[in-house]
Amino acid sequence: MALCDDVDATARRIGAVNTVTLEGGRLLGANTDWIGAVRALERATQLRDREAVVLGAGGAARAVVFGLIERGARVRILNRRPERAKALAEQLGAHGAGALDELASGPCEVLVNTTSVGLREDASPVAAGAIPPNAVVLDAVYDPPETRLLRDAAARGARTVGGKWWLVHQAAEQLRLWTGRDAPLDVMAAAFDRAAP
Repeated sequence: MALCDDVDATARRIGAVNTVTLEGGRLLGANTDWIGAVRALERATQLRDREAVVLGAGGAARAVVFGLIERGARVRILNRRPERAKALAEQLGAHGAGALDELASGPCEVLVNTTSVGLREDASPVAAGAIPPNAVVLDAVYDPPETRLLRDAAARGARTVGGKWWLVHQAAEQLRLWTGRDAPLDVMAAAFDRAAP
């Protein structure tokens, strides 16, 4: 953010820039992570009035929490260090916060993992039995394409959305900002599949 000449209001609120465009010799910062996350989730459910839980309290969590609140969801943030979850909840207006092992202690219709747990490893940030059977579960981790969290969620009867869709949707928004044209989601998703190990 410090290297940009200007930062749009959304990126400023989230506190992170992941996309920079050049306009009239000025570097303009934006954030497409929140759009990627909500559009990925909206492939499976509408978000207004949903009870959502976000796992993690880092940069990706900031974007997701912002996006969920923007779409009208009620958000609870759970993190390995609960004090970080509480600080983020206060900053962005989430309605609750706590530790990762508190997933089953409250309502959850949408579950989003923003931690790195499961990245290139067979591990999940939460116990399988804590995953609500009727939830929609999105994992930011995209390698492997089907994480332990998503397998556990599917086995519990939850609907799952792979991290691929978060990545593809945020990249499509980046391309729109850079070129002014809509990106071909199907082509991008197919390219992702071909590149996957």
